[in-house]
Amino acid sequence: MKIWKLMAHDEWPAKEAFAEHVARGYIAVGWTEAGDLAAIKPSSVDDIKPHVYAAFEQKKNLNGPPSLWSFFSLMQVGDYVIEVGDGKR
Repeated sequence: MKIWKLMAHDEWPAKEAFAEHVARGYIAVGWTEAGDLAAIKPSSVDDIKPHVYAAFEQKKNLNGPPSLWSFFSLMQVGDYVIEVGDGKR
């Protein structure tokens, strides 16, 4: 079992995103524009980078690929998630 930290921010105001996640009983990492990782079938973080960078051309310095890789390959059912709902680190 692992403990993960997620931050609600970006597309929605953080408090609204956090409330939505709590109400629906899920977590979300965003990055929808990068595509469906299950369809991409990445074998490493490097397989995710072109999809993220193509979708977010203006933000080449993003931590999106490592975040998505962790969510896709490392996070397991039963892990704990702490979501920061105020948009602050």
